Amino acid sequence: MRHLLYVALAVVLAIVAAVILGTSGTLPPIVASHFALGGRPNGWMSHDFYVIFILGVGIAVPLFIALAMSWLPRIAPRLVNAPNKDYWLAEPRREASLGALSTFGCLIGMLVGLFVLAIHLLTVNANAQVPPRLDESLLVALLVVFVVSLVAIIIGVFVRFRAGTGRGMQG
Repeated sequence: MRHLLYVALAVVLAIVAAVILGTSGTLPPIVASHFALGGRPNGWMSHDFYVIFILGVGIAVPLFIALAMSWLPRIAPRLVNAPNKDYWLAEPRREASLGALSTFGCLIGMLVGLFVLAIHLLTVNANAQVPPRLDESLLVALLVVFVVSLVAIIIGVFVRFRAGTGRGMQG
């Protein structure tokens, strides 16, 4: 199951990269990249820097999150910040708990990658207008979906690692 999540993460990040690269050609030489209230631009980047930046954030940040949650607990378990961690990281629950952390890391990584992609597409749309203008209603909807999804994953962590009585989900 976990291997499928790593494959899903790789596929999502490949799609993020492909869509960013495929849509960046429509951007102007100077990209409106930051917007104030009202959707008016108040920050700009060169086209090339914007593409490198958005690819870096859209690929590196999700990978860092997934890898940190997958490998850091194995390398430095003292850094794990999970409810009842002494119970959940003790044998025989250790491997299942570390697997669950990896799962949550992959899910958060995919969510962040897709969020960055959506921000990029909003930026492309904003720059297609003259003068550039960000669609704030779409941004708000995107933020709501992102926050609700992130909260759902966090609740999943707390449910998985609830009181050290063995009542948490297995795996």
